[in-house]
Amino acid sequence: QWMPLTLMYLGRGLRTPTMHNAFLTAFFFVLNALSSLYYALFLALAMGLYASVDFVLRRYRITRAHLVYGALAAGIAALLLLPFLIPFVQVEREFHFSASRDPRLFAARPASYVAAVGSSRLYGALTRGFYIASKGQPLFPGVTVFALAAFGILTHRPRKVIFFALLALVGLVLSFGPFLILGRETNPVSLIRLPYYWLSLVLTPLKSLNAPARFAVLVMLALAMLTACGADWLCRRVRSGQGALLVALAVLILVEYAAMPLPLASVAAGASISPVYKFLAAQPPGQPVVEVPMGAPTFADQDKHVEYTYYSLYDWQPRVNGYSTFIPPDYYGLVKDMQSFPSASTITRLKKWGARFVVVHSDRIKDSPAVRARLDALAGMAHVQDFGNIWLYRID
Repeated sequence: QWMPLTLMYLGRGLRTPTMHNAFLTAFFFVLNALSSLYYALFLALAMGLYASVDFVLRRYRITRAHLVYGALAAGIAALLLLPFLIPFVQVEREFHFSASRDPRLFAARPASYVAAVGSSRLYGALTRGFYIASKGQPLFPGVTVFALAAFGILTHRPRKVIFFALLALVGLVLSFGPFLILGRETNPVSLIRLPYYWLSLVLTPLKSLNAPARFAVLVMLALAMLTACGADWLCRRVRSGQGALLVALAVLILVEYAAMPLPLASVAAGASISPVYKFLAAQPPGQPVVEVPMGAPTFADQDKHVEYTYYSLYDWQPRVNGYSTFIPPDYYGLVKDMQSFPSASTITRLKKWGARFVVVHSDRIKDSPAVRARLDALAGMAHVQDFGNIWLYRID
């Protein structure tokens, strides 16, 4: 939601370079970046495109004020985002995680833009044949949006819609990633490299993106603006009832987007959260916790244990295990060793990782009585307390 506001104040700043416009451009850009670093990169590209198109259309002269306030806006944004970017850069330098990314895996396919979510009441079953088992799916914006956007392009002067049309095209092409892929596999149609590949040679952060399909946000932003132009054209053709027409169009879009029932997962929250996390919250900060079972040493299995990260919100203690897009290479080695938990070697391993508490979900492990007996007999492990099916141990 910060993208339109950023572009609005960028446009005002290009026409009237002032401190007010520079600050608000930077402010909304920062809010967008804090929402998602992906979106920070996408918006930066959109801003560059906007400034280029605006410069060509208006043929204004770049003044000293443009340079001063432009640099000021960039400086403000950089200063506010630096605390969040430094750890990211440090992780990249230490682990080079961008080298292990395969942007083809979660790239959009052309069919993505005509595939709706399976729970869509109107289009789920209708577009199921276009749905591809990929996180680049689905991206269908709806018939109403397509129609209104087309009206916007056809009924307005090119000068007014050229930026939005170009933005949609750029977002569409970049969402396909470095190669064009049509099917469920990651094999490209041809070895011809798409603009994403060449752009990544200049903008190196593109190499660390795991899901080029998210460039679709620029497509949706452009379609939203073109839809507004189309709705404006229709309202100008109606002498009365313009408000009712806009409400009707909005309702139509919402009906198209209706997705029911939503697939939801039940998790403990508030008063229903296990008391073990309240106990951990009362401990001094900085007491690393490991939750068992840790699962198999695969990304897919670690994905199933995202709830461990969620539980940490109740005690704010560091977690040895959790879920993230990037998993340090040695972590899989730890998970592999933990398959023999509990044992003296696993306790030694956890000590090296700095673990202090072990939360054992006994209802999720096989032969829990035997596991309990081995835990109580292990040197270096002290039983703290039982919280129902959860056993809490401390590593001494």
